Amino acid sequence: MTSTRSGSNYSIQSNGSGPGPGHSSHKSKGQECKQRGEEQMEDYRTSTNSQRLESIFKSLLESPEADITTIPIVISE
Repeated sequence: MTSTRSGSNYSIQSNGSGPGPGHSSHKSKGQECKQRGEEQMEDYRTSTNSQRLESIFKSLLESPEADITTIPIVISE
């Protein structure tokens, strides 16, 4: 923490921690984290969906009455 005085202006410069909780850049930081979390959650969802699909296909193909032409493929958002 350094403070400098020049004339009637008094300024304090903080080296390190940055603005407090009420500051606008702090809010945008929270938004950034939230968005990053949502993206990671989306990655998790899509990876588990593809793993689930993979296991369904494997079990269908490994069953004795498996016929590749009868497997329905449904793609939805």
